[in-house]
Amino acid sequence: MISITVDEELIDINDSASFSIGGKSPFVTPGELYGPKVYNVSALDSRSNARIFQFASLLPNTGRVKSYGNVQIRFADLLWKIGTLKLRDFSGAYNFSFHSDAGDIESRIKNRTLPAVDLGTDVSNMNVGDIYPAANHVYFTVKNPNFYGDKNPGFSGYVNLYNEGAGRLYNPTDDGDAYTITPFPFLLYVLDTIFKDLGYFGISGEWTQDENIRRVCIPNNYDHRTGTITYNSHVPPVSVGSFLIDVAISFGITYKVNPITRLVEIVRISDWLNDQSYTNFNNRANKGFKLEPNQNDGFRFWMREDGADELTQNNPAWMDIRVGNGSELVETNASPLTMITEDSPMGGEWTIPQMDQAGSGPAFELDLDSRGGLRFMLFDGMQTDSLGNAYPQGHYMRTGVSLRWSGTDGIINRCYQEWMDWKSYTEYMERTVDLNLVELLQLDTERKVMIDNLKWVVDEYDASISVKGNGDRIKTNLKLYSVKL
Repeated sequence: MISITVDEELIDINDSASFSIGGKSPFVTPGELYGPKVYNVSALDSRSNARIFQFASLLPNTGRVKSYGNVQIRFADLLWKIGTLKLRDFSGAYNFSFHSDAGDIESRIKNRTLPAVDLGTDVSNMNVGDIYPAANHVYFTVKNPNFYGDKNPGFSGYVNLYNEGAGRLYNPTDDGDAYTITPFPFLLYVLDTIFKDLGYFGISGEWTQDENIRRVCIPNNYDHRTGTITYNSHVPPVSVGSFLIDVAISFGITYKVNPITRLVEIVRISDWLNDQSYTNFNNRANKGFKLEPNQNDGFRFWMREDGADELTQNNPAWMDIRVGNGSELVETNASPLTMITEDSPMGGEWTIPQMDQAGSGPAFELDLDSRGGLRFMLFDGMQTDSLGNAYPQGHYMRTGVSLRWSGTDGIINRCYQEWMDWKSYTEYMERTVDLNLVELLQLDTERKVMIDNLKWVVDEYDASISVKGNGDRIKTNLKLYSVKL
């Protein structure tokens, strides 16, 4: 009933072997990857396995940490998962952990930082008009007088200052060291490139088509002075895992990883919650259950300060918002820049983002690693100051979207209002159901289930399949949250 292949070669397993399968929902707690799960696999010490596993049993412990890709697990000839086997130890048998879905992603990004990922390069075109995917980066004006500190006293105090007469940005190559430019990579470009680097075909989903999302970029303070943009120089020194989690929380999304199609679909939490489809398990559940009433006592939405930026070092009030008594924490290390309205160098009044943060890069003895935390902004195109002078503007808000928590178009109202309503009334239940093999393999935490004529969210599930087991009746344990009909 169970078969496992590595590069299409069948491995030998014990006739009495069993396999635990399961999953966990990424929707109940914002920031979770889609269904992370690691499974244990044991393979026999056979000649065939020795060849397939390249005689790993003969290696010393220090050299035994091996990975085997293109692993397929089937139950009764039904393909269940494609993933990676990682050898944990050898003790009379090969003992592996099997990584698939988000578990595969987690194993691949472990100990990797964002600047260590190959995010590609581009020519240093000074794009101030196109958004993703027509462009991979953008420039807009940011006030930051302390970019060079006292190392470049002639600096104008502005990054990406626009020269309207020449129709381009002032830059150090053409205009001297009073000016600097810094490209800001678009968020969707970075996300898509990360997943491609991990062996997937990139990202998909309606969220990626939203024009406002295509305008989101990652401001940074890396002094750019070459003819080639190297994108991993223009991202914060955070882990890949932290980056994916902070993006998910900041935009109310999760990642649906499909190891078979090798696609990563981005799903809005609000879209999932409003999806009324379900799998009917009426009359399939046992009579016994454990039910816990709702104990929610409000929410706290918290953006942690970027310690490198003096303007947000003390956590401004807009970064920490409570709804009710704030018992459930939704926390992210990402935040937008602050804004300033002032007279522009051209004499008119303008509104632009500002930072109070030292720059990074090879010029003027700047600290190469002083890149600060993860920041998001929206590119709002070319705007004009009060005298009609044009400049490229970045902002934390546009019509329909704000990158701050509060407000009609803020993150809370836009991404989490329905989730908060649900979390405020839902009840928790543990139940078991008897499923056949096909039903179990199709069980998905994204899809709700109907039990006792009530809809439930599958928070977690687990079951055990044995080589000689009954594929028509598999006891499956469910952890559920109720949903209003």
